[in-house]
Formats: sequence, structure tokens, C-alpha cells
Amino acid sequence: MNLLTEQEIYLNALKYLGITKIEKEEGDYVRTSVVFGLSIKKIQKELEKAGFVLARGTGDKHRENMMYLSHPDIKDSGRDIFLLSNWSWKIDNDPEFMAEVRLILHITEHHRGIMIQPVIYSATHGSPLYQPVIDELFKVIASSVDTDHQNLIADIAQHNCRYVLGWHRLNLGGLRSLSTLFKEWANSSGKETIVDLAKSSVSPFDPNPYKDNHKRVYIEEKHQADLFTQWDEQLNAYVRNLTATVIGVIH
Repeated sequence: MNLLTEQEIYLNALKYLGITKIEKEEGDYVRTSVVFGLSIKKIQKELEKAGFVLARGTGDKHRENMMYLSHPDIKDSGRDIFLLSNWSWKIDNDPEFMAEVRLILHITEHHRGIMIQPVIYSATHGSPLYQPVIDELFKVIASSVDTDHQNLIADIAQHNCRYVLGWHRLNLGGLRSLSTLFKEWANSSGKETIVDLAKSSVSPFDPNPYKDNHKRVYIEEKHQADLFTQWDEQLNAYVRNLTATVIGVIH
């Protein structure tokens, strides 16, 4: 039975999207390598039309040597907007104010695919933490810059920077996680307590979504019926063995 790990699914998606590699895995998502770079200076007019402000810092020597890109109308209330919602560049080191676009990929069973959203870094000082301002910049970039991934970039922008690459596009229609399938199987026949058995040291189930080697793995729809049958057989064998043991002790 072919179980797919998250890593395999992400690599499959990257191949489909034509993106080079995963740069970082963090929690339940991955970040791609640089999809493309661009000069913020070259699209300054388009940015200003969209409400962005590109200006030299003020207030101290450090900020005076920096150029900042921000959007005054997009604010994260209650937190430091300056720290969370701007990009910065050292003027002497980066006169073109270069930026790099990467993508965040996150498997979502609810949406039946992989959620894709953008992240944009200045070449020297990282990315803001406030996603709405990142999304707004991405939309301007999508309409102003030609890249080798133009169709993908346009699709992401048109879907409000939350684009879902559906399982069917990856020939993985009906893909579901092992843990979701196990809970469905256990609940469908009134076997709710089976989840506790699966988590125990005497679990008869293989594959088992509660064991380290089977956590966060997925199975295609064409194999799911066989998987349910396999779990049925394993549970029946466990009950028979347990019954035989009890009878043996009694006698």
C-alpha cells in the first residue's frame, strides 16, 4: 500500500509548479526557494498608485541609512506597525532595493489540496510579519512584473493570495491523511474506543497514524477501501487472540 509523506507531496507539487526546491520546513508548512527576484525601485510608480510609500528612514542615524517600503492604510491594530509591516534596505548596499518572492505551501484536507500563499523578502532584511501587507505588495508585483511563473503568480493574486492547488491537478484525487481515515473508520462502526487502542502499546494496527513513522502521511483514494479492510482484519485478529487468551486463563 502506497503511503505518501508530506515531503513527497510537496516535492510533487513543486515539480508541477516548476519551482526548484523547498528551502525550509517549519511546523505544518514549507517555504520554497526563491521563485523570482525583482527591483522595487523599478515598480515604484505602480506601488505608489496602490498606496505604498517608499521613503528614507528618519529619527536616528540607523534609520537615515535605510529605505523603507510600507503601506500606511494597512495596519495591525495594537502592535508596532513599523516593525511588522515594512520592508527595509540599506541604501548604500542595495540601491535597487531588491526583493525576493518565495511561496508558503500548506497541505489542507479541508480544501482538498495544497494552499499556496506568498512571502516577500527584502534582499537584506527579511519580510514583514503582517500577511495583509505582504498580500497587497504581491498583487502589485503580479500585475507589474514579468516572470517565468507568470500564470502561477497571476492565479495566486486572483485568489486573494490564498490559492489552492487541488489534488486532482497532481493526480492525487481524494487524497486524505491516515489519521483522518482512521478516525472515520473507527467512528463509522461505533468503534470510538479503537482510537485509544491504536494509541496504546498493544495496538494491532499497521499502518497506525499514532506511531511516529506513520504520522502525517497520506493515502490516495484508490487504496482507501483496502486500508479499511486491512484494519478490519487486524482488529478481528486482535479480538480473536484476546478472547483465546482469556479463555486459556479461565481454564
